[in-house]
Amino acid sequence: MSPIRYPPGVKLPPFARFYDNVYWKVKRYMKPQFFGVLATVTIIGAAFWMIAIQPMISNEYYAEKQRERWKRMPVSREQLAGGLPVWRDPFDREDRKTPSYAK
Repeated sequence: MSPIRYPPGVKLPPFARFYDNVYWKVKRYMKPQFFGVLATVTIIGAAFWMIAIQPMISNEYYAEKQRERWKRMPVSREQLAGGLPVWRDPFDREDRKTPSYAK
């Protein structure tokens, strides 16, 4: 079935205009496969946002949580290393600031 052709100059009711202009253009997307792909892409995008993008944008929240966890631990970082030296910058760069969780 295709859109109805009206003679030129005919005054159409709003529903007929909607039916001809919008419905037939959207109808090709109204298939179960399209909605399945759209739902899959949406779920993967939302998961990627929550796992990867949002923590990078609001990293102060996670740095604060990490600081709190380090404070609650009954041992120091040196004790957790088990006698091994705690990692330090091998190039000893002074222009690099200390990470917020290590303060």
